[in-house]
Amino acid sequence: MNRKQTQPVAVFAALLIGCVVSHAAYAGAVTSATLPDDGGENTITDFVADSTDYTVTNYATATNTSAAERRYFRSSTDPGSHNAALGDNDVTTGVLNTAGTVFSLNHSAILAADVFFVTDVNASSGSADTFSFQAVDAGGNVLASSATVSLTMSAGGVNTLLVFSATLVNSDNTPAGGITGLNLNASTFTLADFSLNASDLAAVAGVKLTNTGGVGDPGLVGLAQVVSIPTPAALPAGLMMLGLLVMRRK
Repeated sequence: MNRKQTQPVAVFAALLIGCVVSHAAYAGAVTSATLPDDGGENTITDFVADSTDYTVTNYATATNTSAAERRYFRSSTDPGSHNAALGDNDVTTGVLNTAGTVFSLNHSAILAADVFFVTDVNASSGSADTFSFQAVDAGGNVLASSATVSLTMSAGGVNTLLVFSATLVNSDNTPAGGITGLNLNASTFTLADFSLNASDLAAVAGVKLTNTGGVGDPGLVGLAQVVSIPTPAALPAGLMMLGLLVMRRK
């Protein structure tokens, strides 16, 4: 997708439909990711979306989740360690059917080139989950100029990053039944999708997630940056410096 060409379209569309973006203009499904397993959790360190490589820079901390919500966690881990099931950097823990929550990114500066990403789980036979997002300030307040970004997360298939067995617990970690074969999916969006004015753009500190239709099973929200690749013009200079270093050592 040509990002430079889509930006005016996204802004114009937001004005036409009352600051509601029906689908994130820059959204891209995460098609592959590195999910290292440290024995207790699977974190996400980098991923590919829209054929672009990103490295994860920041995870969000979730607030105001409902006490009635059920949590899911990978069946091989201890349920007592998942009181804060959202925001603990683990893609195999999360909340089922959450009504919504604010994710505070606590990041010094969110750049235009950065992307937000969200992970979601679903059974292979389940329906797709739909989320909406708004930009918030450091206090968790929705910024006045923020458009609403809508994302539909696949229920499975080619964009499934991980399949794992999970156990359900209530918010107090008491058993709530068991489920197996959850599919992990992820998608992305950017600051430009919110169509913020200049003052609100400088105040962004996180996002508010709401489930459309009352369904959605988020794991985490985070920030990622494009992996820097040396330009062809920079390569000869780098090789020359390396050559000088080698000659100096001789």
